[in-house]
Amino acid sequence: MPGETDIYPITRHYGATNEVPLNITNHITGGEKVYATVKCFNGVMLHTTQSSDGVIVVTQPPISESASVTIKTSDVTQFPIHEMYQFESTRVRASWNGFKDPTGIAYYEVNI
Repeated sequence: MPGETDIYPITRHYGATNEVPLNITNHITGGEKVYATVKCFNGVMLHTTQSSDGVIVVTQPPISESASVTIKTSDVTQFPIHEMYQFESTRVRASWNGFKDPTGIAYYEVNI
């Protein structure tokens, strides 16, 4: 939750620093929401606090349990299509479906 220090301890940063990398290796597992909280102090130690809206850490690839990939054959003659054979020698058509990911699918890469 915002403001807690259960992942990374409080550290002080002086000067004009407005960005700092924090190593969270071995502190979280996938699916957890991580928040950053910054306390800003003035010269007389008065402070204000602001927290981020968080980010969910993703450590798993898309789910392919229900996915399928097929090559679609071309029907260029009057004869029925045979699923394993085609006459066309310059191209094939691939199709797929069923890939899932809670973050959404960004893109696919296809090779033959």
